Amino acid sequence: QASRFLCSGTRFRINAGPMWRLVAVATFLASYTVKSTSDPVQKVISLLSNLEQQIKRDGQAEQRAHDSYMEWCRTGAKDKEFEITTANNNIEDLSATIKKADSDLATLSSQIEDLGADLATNSGELKAASQIREKEHAEFKAVETEMTDTIDTLERAINILERKLRSSTLLQTPVDRGDIGKL
Repeated sequence: QASRFLCSGTRFRINAGPMWRLVAVATFLASYTVKSTSDPVQKVISLLSNLEQQIKRDGQAEQRAHDSYMEWCRTGAKDKEFEITTANNNIEDLSATIKKADSDLATLSSQIEDLGADLATNSGELKAASQIREKEHAEFKAVETEMTDTIDTLERAINILERKLRSSTLLQTPVDRGDIGKL
């Protein structure tokens, strides 16, 4: 015979066949230990009494094991329910985080595209401004060189005139403009 216990859909089986064989062997061995002068009926009663006590002890041990297993099933089921609830809450939170990240990604991608377009525009404007600046710089250098030459020429002329005018007693001395090289 086999007894079956259920726990959340799981079968827990106790096989009593080997136990009965053990009882039979124990009875057989006990019959040799009983004094041969005893009454045979007394022997049977004694064996049955021992067998009854053994079966009660085994039944109590099996009941304790079954109760322990059932308690394990109940607490395990509660723990699993809590873990499932927690995991579902985590799934909801993570799903919301993913949706927000997707939204942020779309927004930031749009901003990157806008900034890329602005960068291209600014690069074009910078290149055009650099070309204008280079052109203006070249013009400035040409004008600067011409002005420097003119200033140098004027300074030399002023020096020459001052020397000539110092040597003359009157400032209104006529100067021969035709021969400036002599001055």
